[in-house]
Amino acid sequence: YVLGGSIGKEIHQVMDCIDVIEMCRFHTPWLNPNRKGIAVAKQRNRPMVATSDAHRLEVFGKAYTLVDAPAKPTARQVFDAIRKKAVELHSPPLSVGEFLADLFHILVDHPMQRFLNRRARNRLGEPLKSRSEAE
Repeated sequence: YVLGGSIGKEIHQVMDCIDVIEMCRFHTPWLNPNRKGIAVAKQRNRPMVATSDAHRLEVFGKAYTLVDAPAKPTARQVFDAIRKKAVELHSPPLSVGEFLADLFHILVDHPMQRFLNRRARNRLGEPLKSRSEAE
């Protein structure tokens, strides 16, 4: 992924452990980091799912996957339908405003919130967590 948030080129080394490829909602007509994932899914015959990847409430549900399963499916029926690629992906390109809002969140807001939270914990005397423990 563009900002290092995905497995990247290492996907080929662990493909036996991967059941599905995620299509992220962060794409536009002129910038689509999903293209590589779509190509890998086709090459390796893996299903895809579209997700909101919602770190902010206002983007929840903007991208999603419809699964062709019974009205009250079990988890197994949902997973089986995804494996059979009985899905419909909905991930419309972002508008310029949505793109800029997401970019602001990724590059400014989220790092600032993490910094402020870490600083507040430090002032309260709480032990600082490593990045992997905090997430």
